[in-house]
Amino acid sequence: MPAAFNEIGVKCVTAALVEGVDVQKQVEHKIIKKSDGGFETGNRYDPSFSFTVKGRGLAAETLLGGASASYVPDQIAGGTTIITSVKNSQTNEDYNSFEVSGLNHPAAGAA
Repeated sequence: MPAAFNEIGVKCVTAALVEGVDVQKQVEHKIIKKSDGGFETGNRYDPSFSFTVKGRGLAAETLLGGASASYVPDQIAGGTTIITSVKNSQTNEDYNSFEVSGLNHPAAGAA
């Protein structure tokens, strides 16, 4: 039986010529000090995802402050997503490149 190979490349973003995607989930936490000097159990709140998408070509700087479905990884859905950084680079030796970073708060209502 011949081996079946999956297509090579990043599949979780629809933007063209994506070279890499990094997604990180983080949660803030607070440990409360009791009146007797001991510590109470910690509470977690405000879970969020941060992401960075790197690729070739140019990203529109109008993305800044908004969100574009083509740059948001598939595993991030719902809530409010904000593009926080758009970087475009040019060099004489290679293609133009871009880096788009953003933040998603799943529990936030869409603005």
